Amino acid sequence: MPPKNTPGFGKEYEVLIPAYFALKLNTEDIQDFQIQSNVENMGNLDDVVIDVIKNETQVSFGMQLKHKDDKKKRLLPANLEAEKGDFSLKKYCEAFKGLSDVNKQRQFILYTNAKFDPEQIAEVTNFTMIKDDCCDGNMFFNTSSGGGNVYRFEVNDKTPMRLIWKKELRESWKVIKNCTTLDPMHQMMIA
Repeated sequence: MPPKNTPGFGKEYEVLIPAYFALKLNTEDIQDFQIQSNVENMGNLDDVVIDVIKNETQVSFGMQLKHKDDKKKRLLPANLEAEKGDFSLKKYCEAFKGLSDVNKQRQFILYTNAKFDPEQIAEVTNFTMIKDDCCDGNMFFNTSSGGGNVYRFEVNDKTPMRLIWKKELRESWKVIKNCTTLDPMHQMMIA
């Protein structure tokens, strides 16, 4: 039996983000929601799993949280295309293949406070990286102060064949970056 996934350096982030979303979802036009953390059978896509019912429609999300203590740390295109690492899309795509059919229907979000320079979008070559400001209308997950920090990934002609799967995967990956850091989140939750 594999070891239970436990938070590492981002432990506080993994506790505060679900609490923050619980508060935020209570103020949105949401009929019902369920939040879980470190969910078994979700592989390394398990940090936060959220099911939301809005307008009689259920939408499900799997979020991987990546908190960076170094505020100068930047997310680079090479990080997204690396074989391994916190931001390796390949790593998360491989994890996706091991999910149940039900869990594959979720929208997946790589959620981070790391900054990314939008001018570098074209340097991501193994996928097409698209700025996605509407995020399917689910902007309650975007906590960045300036907004416009949501990116969608799609398969392109340079995507290695081993990374191409069902249409659900191509349409379900998003990165929300430059999200709120712990200090402002503490203050929002205390107020």
